[in-house]
Amino acid sequence: MGRSMKFHSNSFIPKKLLKNGLLISMGVLAMGSVSASEASIWNKIAMHPLYAMQSPVKGKIINQATQEPIAGATIKIVGKTSSTSSDASGNFEIDAQANDVLIISYVGYSSTRHTVTSTTQPITISLTEDSSNLEEVVVTGYGTQRKKDLTGSVAVVNVSELKSQPAGSAVEALQGRATGVQIVNDGAPGSTPQIRIRGYSTINNNEPLYIIDGVPYEGKLSWLNQNDIESMQVLKDASAASIYGARANNGVVIVTTKSGKEGSTKITLDAYAGAGVPNKGSFPKMLTPQQILDIDNKFNGTNLQLPDYLLAGSKTNWDVTAADADMSKYNYFAKDRASFYQITKANKAGTKWFDELSQTAPIQSYQLAATGGNETSQYAFSGGYLDQRGSIIHTGFRRYNVRTNTQFNAFNKKLRFGENLSYAYTEGHGMGVNPNTAGGYQGEGSVLGFAYRIQNIIPVYDEGGNFAGSFGKDLGNGENPVALAYRAKDNMNRSNFFFGNAFAEYDIIDGLTLRSNFGLRYENYNGVSYTYPNPEFSEGSFNNGMSEYQGYTTEWTWTNTVNYKPNLGEDHSLNVMVGTEAIKNRNRGIDGSRNGYFIMNSLDYLYLNAGSSNFNNNGSGSIGSMFSLMGKADYAYKDRYLLSLIARRDGSSNFGENHLYGVFPGVSAAWRISQEEFAKSAEWLTDLKLRAGYGVTGNQRIPGFQYLNRYLASLTESSYPINNGVVNGIWQNSYSNPDIKWEQVKSLNVGLDFTVLNGDLDGSIDWFNKKTTDMLFLVPLPAAAAGRAASPYQNIGDMSNKGFEFSLGYHYGHRQEKPFTLDLSANFSNYKNEVVALAPTVSQVNYGAFRSMETSILQKGQPFGSFYGYQVTGIYQSVDDVNNSPSYDDARPGGLKYADLNGNGEIDPGDRTIIGNPHPDFTYSLNINAAYKNFDVLLYFYGSQGNDLYEATRYFTDFGVFRGQKSVRVLDAWSESNTGSNIPSLPNPADKTSAMEYATSSYYVQDGSFLKLKNFQIGYNLPTKKLFGENTTFNRLRLYLGVTNLFTITKYEGLDPEVSATPSAYPALGVDFGVYPQARQYTFGLNLGF
Repeated sequence: MGRSMKFHSNSFIPKKLLKNGLLISMGVLAMGSVSASEASIWNKIAMHPLYAMQSPVKGKIINQATQEPIAGATIKIVGKTSSTSSDASGNFEIDAQANDVLIISYVGYSSTRHTVTSTTQPITISLTEDSSNLEEVVVTGYGTQRKKDLTGSVAVVNVSELKSQPAGSAVEALQGRATGVQIVNDGAPGSTPQIRIRGYSTINNNEPLYIIDGVPYEGKLSWLNQNDIESMQVLKDASAASIYGARANNGVVIVTTKSGKEGSTKITLDAYAGAGVPNKGSFPKMLTPQQILDIDNKFNGTNLQLPDYLLAGSKTNWDVTAADADMSKYNYFAKDRASFYQITKANKAGTKWFDELSQTAPIQSYQLAATGGNETSQYAFSGGYLDQRGSIIHTGFRRYNVRTNTQFNAFNKKLRFGENLSYAYTEGHGMGVNPNTAGGYQGEGSVLGFAYRIQNIIPVYDEGGNFAGSFGKDLGNGENPVALAYRAKDNMNRSNFFFGNAFAEYDIIDGLTLRSNFGLRYENYNGVSYTYPNPEFSEGSFNNGMSEYQGYTTEWTWTNTVNYKPNLGEDHSLNVMVGTEAIKNRNRGIDGSRNGYFIMNSLDYLYLNAGSSNFNNNGSGSIGSMFSLMGKADYAYKDRYLLSLIARRDGSSNFGENHLYGVFPGVSAAWRISQEEFAKSAEWLTDLKLRAGYGVTGNQRIPGFQYLNRYLASLTESSYPINNGVVNGIWQNSYSNPDIKWEQVKSLNVGLDFTVLNGDLDGSIDWFNKKTTDMLFLVPLPAAAAGRAASPYQNIGDMSNKGFEFSLGYHYGHRQEKPFTLDLSANFSNYKNEVVALAPTVSQVNYGAFRSMETSILQKGQPFGSFYGYQVTGIYQSVDDVNNSPSYDDARPGGLKYADLNGNGEIDPGDRTIIGNPHPDFTYSLNINAAYKNFDVLLYFYGSQGNDLYEATRYFTDFGVFRGQKSVRVLDAWSESNTGSNIPSLPNPADKTSAMEYATSSYYVQDGSFLKLKNFQIGYNLPTKKLFGENTTFNRLRLYLGVTNLFTITKYEGLDPEVSATPSAYPALGVDFGVYPQARQYTFGLNLGF
């Protein structure tokens, strides 16, 4: 008869009742017209409540905006258990009957309903993108949850926005995309940004833990291609992050890479090219050589004019004659100082050193990816190339990466297994490229440091075309930064990096899944640096040399979990996970150096063994392991009351038997107020959730084996003359602390998530209180007690961070299906940091020692890394003012005047105080995404407010410490005719000058607040079907133009207000010795799909 009949699959009817029902039904039919057609008879049967007829209903699910098919959408029938999903082409088929109501849902789209009016005609159902994303599934600790079911503080990053910004690192592009996440970038290509989640949790390493495809990872992410990222979440509070236990005190960033999709092969190409243009408006303004000479003439009572020459052999400045400047005498490549003969003209106009160091820096990136598969196997492949030159000459970063993902299933999808594997080759060359720590290249001896110091009467090149320098008379001790950059152009850091995992999971019974995941990291790294003769430098030499290092790091992680999700009915939901995790890592490296190479013309054939002097070689290594037990339970009642419990027990080789294991619990709960009956009448309220959580996380990031006495075998440190020879010995170089244990962070979080007006407006509010206890602190011991051995870490410090976060999003046009759409998202983050306690015997620790400065302090009751020094109250106006005011030895009129805080009538170290705070009052960002038909535009603003910066470069440019360049600020320096100035006058070089004049003081401290337009992009989606025909395989062709770092609004006078920490005993936050400036980058790109 061409039709099938089925009973409702969710009905249970006793056989006797069924038989009677059939007899009654046939009797009713018999009383009808015997001439009724077969079709009419079956229609009447189909309408009977006990014997309804179903037919296969066919249809297609499409994206309302793009009209493209949606694969994997779920189709259910209201009141029945029947369900199906759409295939790769969006098609589906489900047995239904007239008047049945279909519910169609898909992640990222608003669910919709469709009433079946005909079982014979195919239907097309459109889904609109859900701007509220409440149903979005996000990855949390060892599992997934719907976004609306989260009970902890989790920031879900919009990955499409992340990819819109050209960046060498995924972390770099994360800036401003998540509340509570502070990222300080600099302009060095391939550099490591400084990332902090909810402030500083410790005086030690504050980097977060990364989880990449379920595998823990600590380190820099310059190897990771951001185009390979499918999703990214940030676990900010301990109730969410405690599942990762001992390594999660700084927060956790979960990265999931792209996986294969069922359907025909889809290929995408993402490419852009452009150039970074230095922001020359931020370069420091310096005095001209004539202005410097005018100051010298005033001090010396002379009336000299600028010399024509600075150097000609042994003659200098005004003593150089035409005969001395005879180029036949020129001998730059001499082997010793006696035969060295250089001829250098004075650059009377002044060398603009920062201009000479800068270049327009090209960048190009190409990423090719393919995905596809069938019902039992899916795959994803990608390959990429990034070439990023630096805006500082002779610097650059290059990355090649390939990645593969395959997934398979068997036994009716009960068994699932697959792998992710990434390989990246990276290389960075020149100054400041690819360091292991943020700002690791900063310092007075860096290229940028010398650009502040070297006199600008010195030209870049001498008369023979070789580098000029400060060798001569009265030219200071600044090294030619262009020469320094050029000689470092072949310095190279290389890395071969493998990272991946293989997994398998099996559904033992419905709701019970066993999963095993084995992750592996292998990195082989090497680098080389060269030393060339620099005879033009006043402190230079004729030596050459080479140093080289090689090393590797391996780490494997084996995670096994059992997940149980029983069917408890519609009102109750329970998900329980228990598991184990084992981690083992090893690092080993060697390095060596030599000097005295006969020739260095061909670096490809230059090896360490060719050096003839200063033989050095070293070896180092480390091993570590962890074993963990963990468990998590998530419960929900009526989708209204949510509870999450977490516990993890970690054992670490970093600690001895007294504290080998640590337990890290977490609990969080949420109340979805919008699900209450009293709230359902509020049609404007889509979702409202109140949540609270408390948890404990740990930190073990200190050098290993602190619980043991450590000994070192060293010929130079301990050796014995035996039998007319020298025998190597050992000596104790580090003391033990058998009671050392984990740092702990106890965190309380209260938050509110809201979505109103059907998803048009959404946001979240969070308040948190983090308390770090048992902080690992390297307590200094007196030499009389410790001798030459290092003191161990001890658990004695406490630190707190309290703060408030707010995010708000507005979405227009998606739900209304308008041709114009607008998405606005704003983030606001605030935290207050305080060092609560140090060791009982330690009231404060001064650090950040750079020459006569000591910039920073650890002090109870103050923020970590506060600037510490003298408070400037003005300028000494006269000799009487010096004599009648608290002063220091050799104070003079025109010198800085400090506050006498201890009231003893003189300025001494007891008058130092807190002079600045490097932590911002708050950070904020605004993302604007708009689209009209085929056009789209993006603007991204990021700002920081209330943080102070320490412009350490003033040490060189504003005082008489060095005979070097001077800032134009000194033109407005104090004088008897300019007594209102707050700029100190330069001292007479012939007079004795007190080091107190340029000691650490509030003179160096500035407001570092800024607002940047970080990214502007405009794009156009070309109509591929109109261009290439209806049957084209191209489904996307987008062209765009973009600009990054378009403008900066700031009062800071340094190169860039984004200043990362300068390396020191502890991070010297916000201390600027010449940060690598961020260039304005122009790019043109395309996104192609077929």
